[in-house]
Amino acid sequence: MSDHKTVYLDYAASAPRRPHSLAAETAYEGQRWAGANPNSLHTLGREAARALDGARADIARCLGGRLRPSDVAFTSGGTESNNLAVLGLAEGGRGRDGRRRSVVISAIEHDSVLDLVPSLHDRGFDVVIAGPGRDGVVSAATVASLVGRETALVSVMYANNETGVIQPIPEIAQAAHAAGAIFHTDAVQAFGRIPMDLSEVDAASVAAHKIGGPVGVGALAMRGRVPFRPQGLWRWAGVRQASWHAGRPWGARVRGGRTILRRPPRPGPRRDLAHRAGALRRALRRGERASSPRPPHASTIDASPAS
Repeated sequence: MSDHKTVYLDYAASAPRRPHSLAAETAYEGQRWAGANPNSLHTLGREAARALDGARADIARCLGGRLRPSDVAFTSGGTESNNLAVLGLAEGGRGRDGRRRSVVISAIEHDSVLDLVPSLHDRGFDVVIAGPGRDGVVSAATVASLVGRETALVSVMYANNETGVIQPIPEIAQAAHAAGAIFHTDAVQAFGRIPMDLSEVDAASVAAHKIGGPVGVGALAMRGRVPFRPQGLWRWAGVRQASWHAGRPWGARVRGGRTILRRPPRPGPRRDLAHRAGALRRALRRGERASSPRPPHASTIDASPAS
C-alpha cells in the first residue's frame, strides 16, 4: 500500500497484507485437501477439519480469557461477527428470560453495531445508548447506571476505530453481569495490537485484515454457555460451525489469517509497530485530543490552529 511517494497510515481501516500471509494462502492450494469440505467424513475432509481446528486453537490462544477452540467460528469479517453477536445474543438473552427486552450499546460503536438499532427496535427491543466522557471512555459506572433486570445484552467495543481510545472492558463486563446481562465486545481494533483481558467477556468479534491478514475472514468467539439464537439465514441454512453459524469457511483465507497469529512481526526499532507509532505519537502529542490509552495504530489529532 506504500511506495516511494505514498506512506500508508490508515491501519485502523485495514493493514497491508504481510508476505507470509499471502504465502500461506498460496501454499493452501498445494495441499491435497485444498477445497475439501471439512464436514465430510472422508480422509481429505478430516484433514481439512484438522487444519481448521488448528486455526481455531490459535485464535482462542491469542484471545485468552479461557476461551476454547470450540468457542470460535469463522465469519466473513468484523461486520458479520458483530451482526451475528448483537442480534443473536439479544434474542438469546430474551429467550432465556422474557423480561429482558433492552440492549445497551455505546455511542462510540462501529457502524456495524450502531446500524443494528432499527433492527433491534423491529424485534421489540429497547435500545439504550451509553455515552463516553470527554476523555472518550465509556465508564463502567455509566453502564451500571443503564442496566437492570430488563437488560438482555451490553455491547461495548474494546478500542475505538476513530479515536483509538481503549475501553475498560473487564469492568464494563462485570457491570453487565451484575445485572444478569450478556456482554459482547467488538475487539476488531484491539486484536493483535494490544494485550486484551477477555476473562469477563461472553463474546468477542475479530477480523484478520486489521493485522495484515486477508480481507474477508473474521471470527466470533462465544462461550458455549451463553444463550444464542441464530438469525436470518442461520435459522435454516446448513449449520456447520460450532453448531450456530451457517456454511463452511474458506480454507485459504482462514489459513492466511492463521499465519499472522503464528508469525507476529519481530521486535526491533524498524519493524516494531508500537515503537514507530509511539515515536510518531510523541512528536504529535500536543495535537492529541485526549490522554486516554490507545493501541499503537490509532489516535485522534487536532489540526486546528492554536488559540
